[in-house]
Amino acid sequence: MGDIARLDEMRGNEVKGNLVLSRRWYLAERTSVTAMKNVINAVPQPSRALLEGTVMPFSWVPFGPLIDIDLAIIDEVLEGKVEGMLEFGHELGRRDAGGVYRAFLAIPPTSFVLDKVSMLGSMYFRESTLGYESRAPGHGRVQLVGRAMPRYMCQFGISGWLVAILEVSKARNPTVEHVACVHRGATTCRWEVRWDTRSSRPRT
Repeated sequence: MGDIARLDEMRGNEVKGNLVLSRRWYLAERTSVTAMKNVINAVPQPSRALLEGTVMPFSWVPFGPLIDIDLAIIDEVLEGKVEGMLEFGHELGRRDAGGVYRAFLAIPPTSFVLDKVSMLGSMYFRESTLGYESRAPGHGRVQLVGRAMPRYMCQFGISGWLVAILEVSKARNPTVEHVACVHRGATTCRWEVRWDTRSSRPRT
């Protein structure tokens, strides 16, 4: 979770129902029936209702129960290895890119997509988003704006999600580094994103 002093701040946010549905998809398609049951049994009732009830993709739901679901996934599916949320975030990013945000993310070039990353962030979180600043060709900085996120999400989940966004925008050899974190004393979280801008055309 990170800095427990910020727990109320993090849990008090709201997220789009699509984030809940992505967890349900992950549990159904990427885990066993037993693992799914273990996650459902591990979470308190508000979270269980999100996993088993009707959730509309673009409705706002409390962030707290989603955090409980994610912690149960870390414990029951990822065997307590929080770094597994990097691949988790990447896989969910690829799924969203092929679904609800496909038309938006298919627009080239990479710099255009990253310029709009704040819009994408606001599609997920009520009081948090991501700002983008271009630093050089093939290099930019993403910064968290608004409420803090749990450490597993900012350090790993968002990093994996950003790689997926870069890949879908046809960036070559993308990398994302979480260089500053509110849970390590920084004023906000920052990610350095890089990709290869050199032409792949063979020399003649």
